[in-house]
This record gives sequence, C-alpha cells and structure tokens, in this order.
Amino acid sequence: MKPFALKRRFYAAGIHLTISVLVLLTPLILIFYYWFPPPYFDSDGGLQAMVILTSVHFIVGPVLTFVIFSPNKLVGKIKFDFIVIGALQIAALSLGGYVVYDQRPVAVVLAKDKFIPVSANTIRQQGASVADLRAFGRQSPALVFSRPPADREEFAQMMLLALNKGIDIVAQIKTFEPLSDHLSEAAGNQLDLRELENENADFADELKAFLKARNARREDFFYIPFSGRYKNVLLIIDERGRLAGALRSAYNS
Repeated sequence: MKPFALKRRFYAAGIHLTISVLVLLTPLILIFYYWFPPPYFDSDGGLQAMVILTSVHFIVGPVLTFVIFSPNKLVGKIKFDFIVIGALQIAALSLGGYVVYDQRPVAVVLAKDKFIPVSANTIRQQGASVADLRAFGRQSPALVFSRPPADREEFAQMMLLALNKGIDIVAQIKTFEPLSDHLSEAAGNQLDLRELENENADFADELKAFLKARNARREDFFYIPFSGRYKNVLLIIDERGRLAGALRSAYNS
C-alpha cells in the first residue's frame, strides 16, 4: 500500500474515531453513574458491559473505516460507505445499550445472609415496573428485604413462577419489603469484622478510612455481603436501611 493511501486511511479512521468517542460518551456516563452506580459497576457487570460496548463500537466504526476506506474511490461511494458504517454502528450501540439497560440492577435484595442483585428484566417479567420499586426508597438500586412465603398457597405460586420463568423466589417482587423494617435481620447477617481485620490488613485499613471520613463508629452501620454477578463486596448499610458505602478489599486474598 502506498504511503499516501495509508496516511489517508489513518486520517479517515481518526475522524471517525473522534466522532465515535463523542457518541459513546453518553451511554458510558449512563452506565457508570445511573445504570450500574458504584459499588455495582465492577461487581455486577457495568465494567464488563462498558468494555463490550466500547469494543463493538470501535470495531464496527473506526476499524471498519480504516479497512474499507480508499482515496481512489469516488466521493459518492465514500459517502455511501460512511452512511452504511454509521448505521451499523448506531444499530449495534442501540441494541447493546438496550441489553445493558435491561440487565441493570434495580433492586438489591437481602436474602438469608447476603444481598443479591435483581435486574430490570427480572422485574419486568413479573408484570411489574421499575417505578414500583420507588415505594422502597429513593436510592437506586432499591435496597429491600425478601420475606418468606406467607403460606403454602403463596409458596406454590412462587414456585410456579420460579419454574416457568426461572425467577428465584427471593427475586420475586411480591416478597419485597423495606429493608429499614428488617434491620434486626440485617444485624444477624453481618460478617465478623474482627476476623476479617485480623486476616486482611487491606480490609482493616479500608474500614478505618471509611469510618474516619465519616467520623463514625463501626457500630453505626451494618456490614453485609453482596454477591454480584462478577465480584463480591461488603455493603455498608446505615441505621435507616440505606447504602452508605462498600468495602471492596473484604474478599481480596
């Protein structure tokens, strides 16, 4: 390939890269700040979703432009190529963005001895909406408690939904209750912080820094594991049943 043609390819791909970055900023901001806010970004799939979206976006866009661009083509042909590539890029980004949006955690449910995430898709499959979760507080995802079935009849209904749609009983919205009403259960599910501190110096330092920043005592909070789709973290819950923070080093070896 002649140096001039190669230079023009890099130039065209560079322009497309700049446009692609600007277009991609909006979904990346939504993922990090709204759909998978910390500490769920890296523990429950936000980081992975961002990597996949970015990779596909740039492969379909600037990389494909670099491959097919030729300065010898007619202007009309070059415009047509850009239109096709742009359409493919927008379609891929829109589809990927919808999948990520549908899989975002909208509820974090205390079930037995840990919190688990519940996605928007799981809520929608039950004929409910994310708006229904506002009854449990303004934080998003909502922190809730999953109560046991009230009787055999309700248990049978929940099992039927679990079998038909694969929705775990603890992820069924009819079992949700405000976490603030079940802080005694939360207290009973805490980890032994002393043991973790003795085994993990990084955890001890992280906990100390968290408490110092808030001028608080460890007894002011509840410390309950969160089992994310990719990582486990230790959630810190305040006395009103709200998320106060997270300790990431609790599960570092």
